[in-house]
Amino acid sequence: MRTALVDYAVSSGSSVAARRAAPPLEPRPGPEPSPDADRGGAPEPKRNPDPRVRERIARDTRAADALAEAAELSGERRHALKQRVIVEYLGLADAIARRFQGSGVEQNELRQVAYLGLTKAIQRFDADSGSGIAAFAVPTVSGEIKRYLRDATWAVRPPRALQELSLELRARVPALTQRLGREPTVDELAAEVRRTPARVAEALRCMGGRQALSLDAPVGSVDGDDDPSGVSLGDALPAYADDMEERVDLSVTLRSALRAIPLNERRAVHLRYFGDMTQVEIAAEIGVSQMQVSRLLRRGLASLRRELSACGVQE
Repeated sequence: MRTALVDYAVSSGSSVAARRAAPPLEPRPGPEPSPDADRGGAPEPKRNPDPRVRERIARDTRAADALAEAAELSGERRHALKQRVIVEYLGLADAIARRFQGSGVEQNELRQVAYLGLTKAIQRFDADSGSGIAAFAVPTVSGEIKRYLRDATWAVRPPRALQELSLELRARVPALTQRLGREPTVDELAAEVRRTPARVAEALRCMGGRQALSLDAPVGSVDGDDDPSGVSLGDALPAYADDMEERVDLSVTLRSALRAIPLNERRAVHLRYFGDMTQVEIAAEIGVSQMQVSRLLRRGLASLRRELSACGVQE
């Protein structure tokens, strides 16, 4: 887990404590109103009646002013101002982290990643972009969490497209289940995400590769007992054969020797001895005559013997 959030980021996971530790941002003083303001001139803009919206706008303004001031400073003062801005938006990071509660990752871990994304957003924010800090931070924080879920939480990593589809399915399944009143079928999920049923089924299988099962996990009972704690996954695995180590070593050597022989010979040998195909089937597969397949196999086996002999393997 990436817990180093940058030296001024919040690393404790307690946004409440962090807010108490940092003083609130103060608005920068604006220009004095013109004495002619009451006598005509441009009308005042309409204020949004929702107090929550007004508070968000005011917070964005205070934070943008603080970042503009920090850009003109250096050392501890700049550090302190940026830290105060980060603390102002910890609640936003917490809210985004809660959206990913069903991802199979602990909430505290998600919050730490969200704080890292928030720190990056504050560092990259440009006041001239025309958007507020909150609008800029939301996609940055969400993207940081998604990258973390994609890159750091899989025991066995499938292709990226399947990872992203499995995450999308995980997010869609609860809402679709509630709408249908039952678990959705593969076809219904495929229609929901606009993918083929085969692709959706593959992504659903991928979800099992996210977290590895412990060898101590109970998987059965002893002598038909009702207590499932008697047999662990490690106990259920078959014992290694006496020559397992030698067979593994030979398999690695054989793979290396196959890579060293010409491609057409390698393909013929692979189809014959690993694909269990006849010479007639191989001829149809690669588009040559059966006699040519026979010659390819003969040359391929001779090349393979030479390579294995060079590696010290005896017949």
